Amino acid sequence: MKCNTLIAQITLGMLILATPLMNHAFSIRQLMDRGEVHVAYSFREGISYLNLQSKQVTSLEGLTEIPGIQNCQRIDLSNNQLTLIERDAFLGISNLQELDLSNNHIQEIKLGAFAGLYEIDVLNLGRNQLTQSMIERVRQMLPGCMIATEGQTLPLAAPTA
Repeated sequence: MKCNTLIAQITLGMLILATPLMNHAFSIRQLMDRGEVHVAYSFREGISYLNLQSKQVTSLEGLTEIPGIQNCQRIDLSNNQLTLIERDAFLGISNLQELDLSNNHIQEIKLGAFAGLYEIDVLNLGRNQLTQSMIERVRQMLPGCMIATEGQTLPLAAPTA
């Protein structure tokens, strides 16, 4: 895995789905049903990406069913209302290199949540509600991946001896 990718690269590229949906909470499947989810291709960067930033997403249900998602290299799910990342949440998105889950309300990430992410270089978990032990679990699931955890809103547990 390449681990020298900068966090700032997560925000590069054209933005799709940039209009926030106020006062609603959605699963990705519901957004798909509304025709608001599309994997796009950036010719400038030569990558495919999915931008679901600030869409009031509460559930990743339906994520792996999006047409073209299996070739997606960058996914931005920042600034949503996610609280839990389920097992196999990203299964089948094996080309994914960058995943931004920052600024959600994530408290738990199930074992196997990142199964099949063989190319992942960068995972941004900043500004969530993860304990130090949960962050360590993620590090074990994704050895060699750069994991950003700035701004956790819960106090981190002291290391055990």
